[in-house]
This record gives sequence, C-alpha cells and structure tokens, in this order.
Amino acid sequence: MFTPLYIACQDGHVKMVMVNRAIDNGATPLFTACFNGRLDVVRLLLARKDIHCNHPTKNGATPLLIASQEGHFEIVDALLQMNGIRVGRSDIYGNTPIDVARQHGHQKIVDVLIAAS
Repeated sequence: MFTPLYIACQDGHVKMVMVNRAIDNGATPLFTACFNGRLDVVRLLLARKDIHCNHPTKNGATPLLIASQEGHFEIVDALLQMNGIRVGRSDIYGNTPIDVARQHGHQKIVDVLIAAS
C-alpha cells in the first residue's frame, strides 16, 4: 500500500516530501521521484544530509539506474553531482545505469555516465 509520501513523490508535491524511507520492495521516495521524472522532488531530497542516493530496491536498481532507464537526463545529472554516487553499480541482473540507458536509446545519458565513470 502506498503512503501519502509516495504519492507526493510520484505527483511532485514538493512540500509533502520530508523523508526517504523504503517500502517493502526497497523503493524509496527518491527512487520513486527518479522513476517518475520529478526533478523538483529529487532536488529537494538530494539536498538532505541524510539521503542515501545509492539505496537499491530488492532487485538492486538504484535511483541512478532507474533515472537512466527512464531517460530523465536532468535527474541523472543531479544524481551525478552527489558525493559517493556509484555510476557502475549493477542490479541483480548485472545491468548498470550505462547499460539500461543504452538499451533504451538514451545516448545523451550514456555519454554523461561514461564521462562520470
């Protein structure tokens, strides 16, 4: 069951976003905002000192991987500014953010990820 926080992240209600706790599948509000292309929410969450920008879901997908897969260039760029971001981290299937961006035809993201590696 999704909480109001998850719906706020999905729909971009920036003022409602206050924490980054995962649901059962490991998806955090940051992951959800990255998946849905909510740059405003992503920026708010990334500004927090306690944010874990590499937190994976149960299948190992990170916010960077999902933003790369979905083609959200500005979100990828924002995540790449984070200290400790792990560009080469793969999911349980062995896919990295570069792999999924390439598979989905997001060449601009592929290029920026390669430059950041």
